[in-house]
Amino acid sequence: MRTRGILLGIGMAFLSATASVATTKSMECERYRIGNDNKKNDTSFFSLEADFDISTVRIKRIPTKFGDNSSHFPLPDGLDWSIIWKSSDNMRVVAVIKEFENDNPFASPVMLLDADFAEPDFAYREAGGLIDLDVILSTPWEYSCKRRD
Repeated sequence: MRTRGILLGIGMAFLSATASVATTKSMECERYRIGNDNKKNDTSFFSLEADFDISTVRIKRIPTKFGDNSSHFPLPDGLDWSIIWKSSDNMRVVAVIKEFENDNPFASPVMLLDADFAEPDFAYREAGGLIDLDVILSTPWEYSCKRRD
């Protein structure tokens, strides 16, 4: 009888620990360029949040007191990206978004996002656009991210 109680207690502790594992992961990122004065310019802040209950990633721009450089922001904002792959520990996801509204006629209709919450870091690729196969040798944009959860 005592063994059953111990096993029941261990089982409940395991279920409680499993239920307490976050069903979301999130990070906050900054996108900027380094100017001639070695200072950050054209800075944009945004969050990436993966919600594993509904298999989506949401990207949201974060306004600052200096305004929001949305003209320099390359990712669709406030929309749900569908998670198409995730690691076994949910620390890395690949998500896709397609046919989102964009005023740029040269924009790609499909974007892939690879978010690594363990590092934290991310990368994105566009597909299906007119200039997607062009090679950019260097980009002036830099990113830095930190975990929020």
